[in-house]
Amino acid sequence: MIQYPSMLHIVWEFHIKPRKRNQFETHYSSNGTWARLFRKNPGYVATILLQDREARYRYLTIDIWKSPSAFRSFKKKFREEYESLDKKCEGLTVEERCLGEFRSVRKGDKGILEMWR
Repeated sequence: MIQYPSMLHIVWEFHIKPRKRNQFETHYSSNGTWARLFRKNPGYVATILLQDREARYRYLTIDIWKSPSAFRSFKKKFREEYESLDKKCEGLTVEERCLGEFRSVRKGDKGILEMWR
């Protein structure tokens, strides 16, 4: 994956409804519905879907953008589609929350994330 100096990682936590697992993964995977929407903007890089090994109905997503401004541009241009898809996916989860916006730390270990400032 190409690293951009101001790359933005948006991390979400989801607790899904047990019988909605397949639908959830269809929408939130790296090739899912959300990723296809994000790909409409050239500032989008990738989505990573993670499942908790011990709590199988708990997931994290990491949406990666070239910069915070690329994400803001996407949200402005595709607001209606974003809101429509968000509403469609509401019934898949028991709880969801944004854990934060992070940036890649360029010094030392490139895998370390630091809270976006």
